[in-house]
Amino acid sequence: MGNHLQDQAIAAALNQNWAVAIALNQDCLQFHPTDIPTLNRLAKAYKEMGQIEAAIDTYKTVLSLDKYNVIAKKNIDILIKNPPATNKPPSQRKISTEFIKEPGKTKTYCLTRLGDPQIVANLLPGQVVHLVAKKHTFCLFTDAKEHIGALTDDIAFELKPYIVQGTQFEAVIKSATPSAVVIFVRQLPSPTNPETAYWL
Repeated sequence: MGNHLQDQAIAAALNQNWAVAIALNQDCLQFHPTDIPTLNRLAKAYKEMGQIEAAIDTYKTVLSLDKYNVIAKKNIDILIKNPPATNKPPSQRKISTEFIKEPGKTKTYCLTRLGDPQIVANLLPGQVVHLVAKKHTFCLFTDAKEHIGALTDDIAFELKPYIVQGTQFEAVIKSATPSAVVIFVRQLPSPTNPETAYWL
């Protein structure tokens, strides 16, 4: 039951359905009250709904369990120094339905050569990450330029010619634990041809 609720909570976050995400993450905590990824997801959902005090309190709970938690420390600092408007309407931007389910346009990949477990464990579903070409592979980084992991060599080999030709790709986190990171990747349409066929 707990894992099923977590899957639903992650899907709600990917859909930017924050009210549902709050309820589902609260349900998850009934099974695992000290689960840090769930608490971080709940805090983010509170923040997106404009419930700033609840978000800060939840991040403080995370820090009481793990005082070095990067996501909680960073977000508390931002929320205290530059608090957004409370009770704001939730974001209308959706990553999910279009991004996840279009056949032939989006696929999921497990990363290899994962980065620092602390960084990886704090990744959130729906978080946009950056695909960067290296000499023999492609690595994924956070906005703070923290290494997340790399595509497997076979995928990197197939992807390289498209990158060389100027094709652009978008990647977001599907799920993340210290031992496994799964991302969604899709090719962005060409500005000169919105109907460009997707490779991934």
